[in-house]
Amino acid sequence: MIATVTAIGLAVTAAVGGQVLVGGLAAIVAGSCIGFLIYNWHPARIFMGDSGSNFLGFTLAALSVLSVAKGTVILALFVSVLALAIPIVDTAWAIVRRRRRGKSIATPDTEHLHHRLLDFGLSPRETVLVFYSGTAIFAAVGLAIYGHKKVLLGAILLLALGIVVILVRRFQRISRG
Repeated sequence: MIATVTAIGLAVTAAVGGQVLVGGLAAIVAGSCIGFLIYNWHPARIFMGDSGSNFLGFTLAALSVLSVAKGTVILALFVSVLALAIPIVDTAWAIVRRRRRGKSIATPDTEHLHHRLLDFGLSPRETVLVFYSGTAIFAAVGLAIYGHKKVLLGAILLLALGIVVILVRRFQRISRG
């Protein structure tokens, strides 16, 4: 879903910049991700492997570069990077954390953000929704920086609603005991 939000952000940025082909390709990637998500939603029936995630990463990177070839390069690339802020920061922190402990950066652990949210008491679905909401808000901030202020307001309202729903459900589970 993070790839979906990023692809939608790229589609909007490209469409506003008059790059119909890049916007269309980004929309196709977003639609493909949404189609995959139907079967990957918890409990997942299919999983994306390394090849699929590498393909999505490469495609989003290529579309990011193509979308800025004629526009404001730094600003448009910033939108793409900002949309991917959560996985980038989580991965970077995992590398730093493992290096400080003298471990290989490939050593698995249970200290990623999703593990911490599950330990906090969120269900797997709620944890995923927190990631989706966070990604959406970062993409909206990127688009707002690019000049789309109404998108930011809508994303903040949706994020606040999502957080309220998750917290209410969590407290209901606690009170049932």
